[in-house]
Amino acid sequence: MVTEAGDKPLYLQLVDELEMKIRNTMEPNDKLSSERELTHIHGVSRITVRLAIQELER
Repeated sequence: MVTEAGDKPLYLQLVDELEMKIRNTMEPNDKLSSERELTHIHGVSRITVRLAIQELER
């Protein structure tokens, strides 16, 4: 769960969440939710989602 009270920045918390989802529930060629959907699901800003996706791409 992404939360302001966490020790890590929000975008790194989101990276952890997305990595877990990718590894545990997604199949090859599945797509992540859109930026807009991720902001709604995780309650974070679009900038936070973009930073997390950029980090995953690295």
